[in-house]
Amino acid sequence: MNTTSTSSTQPKDSKISVDYFIGCLLGALLGDCIGALFEGQQDVPMESVEDLFQDLTNEDLTLDQLVPLEFTDDTAMLKSVAESLIRNKCFNARDVANTFVSEYFESPKRGYGGSVVDVFVKLKKDKVSDPFQPAREQFNGSGSYGNGGAMRIAPVALFAHGNIEHMLDIAAQTTKITHTHRLGVHGALLQVNNSFHIEETLRLLTHIG
Repeated sequence: MNTTSTSSTQPKDSKISVDYFIGCLLGALLGDCIGALFEGQQDVPMESVEDLFQDLTNEDLTLDQLVPLEFTDDTAMLKSVAESLIRNKCFNARDVANTFVSEYFESPKRGYGGSVVDVFVKLKKDKVSDPFQPAREQFNGSGSYGNGGAMRIAPVALFAHGNIEHMLDIAAQTTKITHTHRLGVHGALLQVNNSFHIEETLRLLTHIG
């Protein structure tokens, strides 16, 4: 079982601005916080979204006059992926799983789904002896096909942006800690590389995940 990926991640374009990385992560955070306000609603009028943005950009409003924004489990897990990649300078499945577990038990009320909570409980009980086993066992062995892997994938795209095959491999392995169904994995693979190389990504889907 390969729980560590150490392939080179040297970018093809070393001139990519740090602002791009910051913008990607802040954009994911802001999207999560704003999206959480509308989560669960069947229909969201565009006027509601526009009104919210007007309030957020209104310099005359004080902080206590604004709708409070809180990040959800998606950002909590995205942050965990980023922390692990930075800490290890490579993908380490056991460390990512441990970070997920620690983050959840420190702040469990961020909207985690019941299935992923079951994964974290088992990982903690077994001391992450196999970071992929609890997710593999779910739904009679078929695994979850939810979108959790895609929701937290941004740090993987940034970490391995110079090597598409390595990027997709890390994306698949990161996703399989909680979602092992092919649809869940493939959704994350498309999301991690959705801005470019779509045809190449689709070709590689048959070999990864």
